[in-house]
Amino acid sequence: MSTHKREESWQRLVALARRAPEAPSGRGWEAPPGFATRVVALAGVVPGRERGLIASLDAFSLRALGAASLLAVGTVLATANPVLQSLHDEIAVVEVEGVTDLTE
Repeated sequence: MSTHKREESWQRLVALARRAPEAPSGRGWEAPPGFATRVVALAGVVPGRERGLIASLDAFSLRALGAASLLAVGTVLATANPVLQSLHDEIAVVEVEGVTDLTE
C-alpha cells in the first residue's frame, strides 16, 4: 500500500471517528459479539496481496519450528554415541570393582 493511500485511509478513519456519537453518560460502549475475532481476522488481510502479515508470521514460525526440530534431533544423534560409550565404560568399571570386592 502506497504512502498516499495509507494517509488517505487514515484521514478517512479520523474523520469518521470525529463524527461518531459520544458514549451515553450512564454506560460505556460495548463491542458487539465477535468483534475482536473480526479485527484479528482482518489484520491478516492486506488488499492487493495474497497473504497478510499474520499468514507470513505463521509460515515463518512453522519454518522455525522445523529448523529447531532438526537441530534438536541432530544434537541428540551427535551426542548419543559418546554418552552411551561412557555409560558402557562406567558399567564395566562397576561390574569389575564389584566382582573384585566380593572375591577378596
